[in-house]
Amino acid sequence: MNAASQTDEPLLGLLRRLGSSDEAAGEAYEALRRLLCRHFEVRDCPDAEGLADQVLDRVSRRVSDGVEIGDVHAYARGVARLVLLEARRRPAPEPLLVEPSIAPEDVGGADEEAARCLEQCLDRLDASMRAGVIAYYTDDGRGRIDGRKQLAAQLGLSATALRLRMLRQRLSLEQCVRGCAGRPLGRNSQAMGSTDR
Repeated sequence: MNAASQTDEPLLGLLRRLGSSDEAAGEAYEALRRLLCRHFEVRDCPDAEGLADQVLDRVSRRVSDGVEIGDVHAYARGVARLVLLEARRRPAPEPLLVEPSIAPEDVGGADEEAARCLEQCLDRLDASMRAGVIAYYTDDGRGRIDGRKQLAAQLGLSATALRLRMLRQRLSLEQCVRGCAGRPLGRNSQAMGSTDR
């Protein structure tokens, strides 16, 4: 079993608990995530998505550990209360120190229009998320692995939660770039690379 599948195993266990088919499980997971985000938003948490990802990561690990959980939603709400208490006790994270722009050569050979659109779409993100996305997709090989571990630690997320967050952000950015450019992205024009691993 490789490192990626070991990392994904807890998430797969949770998905199996949420639905009998991949589609049903995915929809149930996203619905639960939205509820958790809303839970944190109404309590004025600045990083509601990050906290929701932490809750889902913890619940996934408990399911993977074989803990008997009768009602996943109720259990997740209980974990959310604890995560909220922890978040309010810890100091705010230091801002990420990443160069805030991407040169056209950094977007995998994309043409100038796609690079311009990517810059515009990145500018729509708040500074912290923009820096996180750039840090996540920068470097390759061992440097990428180490950088992602450091980024996950800075954000207080597990590797799985960070990967899910960045995958969602990448899909959103790709949709934004497609809309800006007025055409589908080609194979060599993908905004954030071909894989999130």
